[in-house]
Amino acid sequence: YKTTNIPSDRGQLLKALGDSKDIFTLQSYLDMTLNKSLVRGQDFHSVLSSVASNPAGTLLAWRHLQRHWDAIFDMFHSGSFTMGHIIKSVTGHFSTEFDFHQVNQFFLDKEVGAGKLALRQSLEEIQINIEFRKTCENKIISWLEEKFPTMNT
Repeated sequence: YKTTNIPSDRGQLLKALGDSKDIFTLQSYLDMTLNKSLVRGQDFHSVLSSVASNPAGTLLAWRHLQRHWDAIFDMFHSGSFTMGHIIKSVTGHFSTEFDFHQVNQFFLDKEVGAGKLALRQSLEEIQINIEFRKTCENKIISWLEEKFPTMNT
C-alpha cells in the first residue's frame, strides 16, 4: 500500500487489508487511520469502509468512529462531504432498534457538518433494515432451514 504509485493497486490493497477475520489486525488497521504518515487522509474513508463492511469489523469500525469522532471531524472539517461518506459506510447497514438508538443518540449533540444529509439517510436506512428484518427474517430463516437442514446441526 505504501510503496505503490498505482491508484487502482492502492485501492485494492486498502480493501484487502480490511478483509481480515482477525479483530486485532482490524483494530490495528483502524488505529493506523489516526496517523497521516501511515494512512493518507484521502484513504481514510476506504479503510473505515472496508473494515465496516467486514462482519468481523462492523462493531470495531463503529466504536472507532465514536471514540475518535472529534479527531476525525477535525481531520475533514465541517464542509467536507467525506464526513457523510464516513457516517454512511459505518452505520448504513445497521439493522436493529439498538443500532438505531445508538446512532441517533451518538449524533444527537455532534456537529456533522456536510454529513447532515448522510446521517439522516443512514437513520432512515437503518429503519428500513429494521422493518425488513421484522417482516422477512423469520421467513428467510425457515426457508434456509427447510432447504439446508444439515446446516442446523
